[in-house]
Amino acid sequence: TVVKEKWPEFKADAFDEYGAMVKREPGYDPEHGDWEYVFVTLRPTHTVMRGKLAACANCHAVARDRDSLFRSYLAPK
Repeated sequence: TVVKEKWPEFKADAFDEYGAMVKREPGYDPEHGDWEYVFVTLRPTHTVMRGKLAACANCHAVARDRDSLFRSYLAPK
C-alpha cells in the first residue's frame, strides 16, 4: 500500500486530499498492474472513491515500467 498526501497548489497549513494505491491479487486489474486506487477528499466535503479508477490508472500508466509508481521509497534489496 502506498499513501500520498495531496497538497493544494497554494500554501496551506493542511492537506485536503490524499490518494492511495493498494496492490491486489493477480487478476484484479492486470491491464493496470493489479492496483486498486483510492482517492479521499477531506474538505469541503468528505468523499471516498476507490476501485479501478480510470483517471488514476491512466496517469500512472506512464510509470508502467516501475510498477506504476512514480518514486521508489524503499531501498532495493
